[in-house]
Amino acid sequence: MARNVEAKFQVLSHELVRARAAETAQTGPIILNQVDYFFPVPQGRLKLRIQESNAAANAPQSELISYERTDNAEARLSDYQRFITADPEGLRAILARSLGEGPVVRKRRELYLIEQTRVHLDTVEGLGCFVEIEVVLAEHDEEEMGMAVFAEHIRLLGLESAPIVEVAYADLLVSQIAQDDIGRTKI
Repeated sequence: MARNVEAKFQVLSHELVRARAAETAQTGPIILNQVDYFFPVPQGRLKLRIQESNAAANAPQSELISYERTDNAEARLSDYQRFITADPEGLRAILARSLGEGPVVRKRRELYLIEQTRVHLDTVEGLGCFVEIEVVLAEHDEEEMGMAVFAEHIRLLGLESAPIVEVAYADLLVSQIAQDDIGRTKI
């Protein structure tokens, strides 16, 4: 199973982080338009990511991603598996029929690559601006090394005081919808 050290931060704007990432990155920005379909599962999270074609991204157009991580306000280890599919709509229909449907996250992602680190500047429909940092660990890399690299990127990108988001974008959307429903309730 693949692993990374990751966290996401809510920001008002991407301007400062974009400038700092551009100074440091070996690759980027790569613009990706992604739709993530989440499915309810008994353990971890499962999403089907459908990505708009982008030859420069050198990334699969569509993939099923299963991942597990804790929900807390700090950098955390994430274990994940990916399965590339040429038929995302067919796979989505089967998963929805078998598991039910969950939230749908639509985002524009600006990707920068700094050695083994992926810096995502995400604009999420209905939620706003976020920065997600993923330090991809090689098979024999220790978590502590990933945490140290992560801390260095936080410093380089100027995110020391930005609030860490504890949960997935899907969870934020569900929470926001629930709050909107409460606001519309008549007493």
